[in-house]
Amino acid sequence: MTSPSDPTTPSAEADTPRVSLAKLRGRMKSAAKMKRDLAMRRRLYGVSPDHQSVRVSKTPGVADPEDRHCLVISMNNTYRKGWDFAQAFILLYVGFVVPFRVGLDEPAMGGWFIVDLLVDLYFWIDIVLNFFTSYYDEDRGEEVFELAAISARYTRGWFWIDVAAGLPLDSVERMQNGTFWCSFNAGGCTKEGDGDGGFQIFKFIKLARMLKLLRLFRIKRLLEKYEHHFVHYLPWVDFASLIGLLLFLGHVFGCFFYFFSTKDWWSDSEKERLGEEDTWIYSQFGVTPEDHGVWTRYIAAMYWAFTTMTTVGYGDISATTVAERLFAIIGMIAGGFVFSLLIGSVAGVMSASKRREVAMQTKLSLVTSFLRDNKVPHALSSKVYQFARLSGVGSQLESERVIRGLPYGLRRELMSLMYRDLVASNPLFVKMDDVLFTTECCSRMTMMFWPMHDVIYRRGEIASGVYFAVKGLVNVVKAGEEEKFTFKTGGLPNEMVERIMLPGSYFGEGSVLGFKRRNRTVTTRTACRFAVIAKEDFADLIDMYPRAYKILAKNYLLRVKAQKIDLKLDADDEDVSPASPADVTLRELRRSDTSSTNTNEDAETLDAKLDRLSGEREAVVSTRAIQNADRDESEHENSAAAEEDDGKDEL
Repeated sequence: MTSPSDPTTPSAEADTPRVSLAKLRGRMKSAAKMKRDLAMRRRLYGVSPDHQSVRVSKTPGVADPEDRHCLVISMNNTYRKGWDFAQAFILLYVGFVVPFRVGLDEPAMGGWFIVDLLVDLYFWIDIVLNFFTSYYDEDRGEEVFELAAISARYTRGWFWIDVAAGLPLDSVERMQNGTFWCSFNAGGCTKEGDGDGGFQIFKFIKLARMLKLLRLFRIKRLLEKYEHHFVHYLPWVDFASLIGLLLFLGHVFGCFFYFFSTKDWWSDSEKERLGEEDTWIYSQFGVTPEDHGVWTRYIAAMYWAFTTMTTVGYGDISATTVAERLFAIIGMIAGGFVFSLLIGSVAGVMSASKRREVAMQTKLSLVTSFLRDNKVPHALSSKVYQFARLSGVGSQLESERVIRGLPYGLRRELMSLMYRDLVASNPLFVKMDDVLFTTECCSRMTMMFWPMHDVIYRRGEIASGVYFAVKGLVNVVKAGEEEKFTFKTGGLPNEMVERIMLPGSYFGEGSVLGFKRRNRTVTTRTACRFAVIAKEDFADLIDMYPRAYKILAKNYLLRVKAQKIDLKLDADDEDVSPASPADVTLRELRRSDTSSTNTNEDAETLDAKLDRLSGEREAVVSTRAIQNADRDESEHENSAAAEEDDGKDEL
């Protein structure tokens, strides 16, 4: 057996200069490789302001799991939201109880004292939780879970306000008075304090307890945190906030008007004049106001507060002492300001709620004036007026601007919600079963309205787009029958209707399959709403999604054969170059399929033909893309050569 000190052992061999040099070289190579990798990452992904590499989380808006501390709670945690929800009601309790107990000198006793202690404990626990609750960083665009960052943000913000609001001044005062333990009794304390406590010499100690009202700033934090849940009711939330502020100020002013009317705030000269000039408390409740119920005194104080804030001021309760008058001045200034804000907010909310009605009335008034001034016949005027009323007052351009300005994920969710019924019932979207295609189609849709018994398009018109029925019934008129009907007497008789199309159906797809003119006349049977995609937009879509072209073409040919429509090329179609790859393949389909009148053609044969034509169409698309790229490159070279020649001429 070899000893550990034997130079032939592996441990001894590891200490030789040659091995140590090899290890050093390996470390140097590793360090050099790490440096190159870091430089590469910086070139690819950029650097942060402090020149540290930035690692982007794999899921946008959510930090990576390895960045999360085990003690950190997500701001979106269900229990955390429940904690905040409970806090809203606790803050309402604090906002009412603190001014009431301080102003009317009604200390909590028995069960209410225990409730107040639990409320204080709740807010101290909340302070601790705030050090372990994540937050959303707008600069980083993600939820932050680092303990150091959370602590730094909280201590720089609301921490000191929360601590000041949580100071147990009421409990300290009771301990100084010797009334802390007896406060747990339902009957209250049977003895007075010894009066030697350090806080007894300051009558402002009661006012110091108002620091608890600093907790009400949490309401603003809660509204900012959860306002996205009330996006449809934000005007009413603002209105309710002002109402709450007015009630709270009235409550505070009433309680403290009573507080500043007590003997503690009388001057020596005012005490000497006692009996000659009584304050409102003595004039209302006599020499011993405590004999009257606390709610009677509270209602009287609230009466003064709201008559003062609303600038009514009946004068039956008025300020007489210096303290009362100073506080009344503050109350009139603050109350008048808040009351004026409330009136303005009410007007704003009411005008916002009726804005659409006013805009609609203005629009209909303009339409009526236009029809009357131009002496439009009654039948046509009725249709124009009905269309104006159905189309609403929303701006389609503004809606499209909002939708197209959203990121793809939000746009997909919004489109899926807006057109969920159409997508679920439309055969094109059902057969495609492609979220990307559906989203692209929905983002290009324009909502249009038609009144009842109106023409959508006539046979022979230039095709301009594809229609998706969202609401209402549509008539497809039999070929040749539209010439017998003038569309002046209302709806079509049933014998002229070839078929009725229901919500969820689509028509007009021939415009993107190579047919320049409409082959049928289509009218509205009821008031209708359509999602319309322009011909150019839909042509771009089927260029990107060949399967959609195949489904569209197959359904169209089956419709054509069922209707026995004679598809003829326009006179100029044979001479001009194709306008799009769709035109090329449709010419082939029309030449090969219009000669057949069998409506039950084998589906496999049709699918094979469509597959072959789709391949040819893709080849056309690829060839055109290459030609466009070559043309762009040639133009770029020519422009560069021209600039070079201009430079030589200047020299």
